[in-house]
Amino acid sequence: MSSISVCLVTHNNDSTIKNTFESIMNQLTPDDELIVADTFSTDKTLFHIASHHDPRVVLLNNFKNPLNAWEAALKAAKNEFVFLANPSDKWLAKKVETYVLELERASLVLGNSVFPNGNKLFDKYRITPGSFSNLKGVGYYSGSIAFRNSLKELILPLPEGVEVGRWAGNLAAFFEQVVYINKVFTEITTRDIDSSLYLKPSGAALLNLLVKRGRA
Repeated sequence: MSSISVCLVTHNNDSTIKNTFESIMNQLTPDDELIVADTFSTDKTLFHIASHHDPRVVLLNNFKNPLNAWEAALKAAKNEFVFLANPSDKWLAKKVETYVLELERASLVLGNSVFPNGNKLFDKYRITPGSFSNLKGVGYYSGSIAFRNSLKELILPLPEGVEVGRWAGNLAAFFEQVVYINKVFTEITTRDIDSSLYLKPSGAALLNLLVKRGRA
């Protein structure tokens, strides 16, 4: 199986990072890597990560904001496929295996996720395939996507004010090929995701950014 790079941005995630970390590491091979970019955590987040002494873990820290952290993590990712992870999520069985299989024919994969109350991501946010259907809101939840490393040529540099998953997913939908898997591979352990991160820019403004990037 092809090797993967997992990018994870953290900030004071002491209460969830242990379970998230273990659920990711359990699916990695010796050739894979987990890149953690931390934004000045003041709790025990970094302690939990560093205590594993695993050579597959690359720790980058002291980033002033998530945008800088995500960009650094993505630039550091060297393997064929890149997975985005959120520090309050739990990866379920066969996530990596299934995504990698789909990435053999697509540039980006979006799988379904489940909330503690049983609601599914695709249903709650009415996520459907299509170039224009997910421009607004939580169309591409970052914790549920993975993409080919080559897509970074379009993704980077990251624009300010656009959530990384929303940016990567819509770029792939407009200029490449996206596969949607309506099966749950990620458990969101918080009551909800911070949907405010996905509200700006507007769909029209995001479309303008996508067109400009495609022409660059």
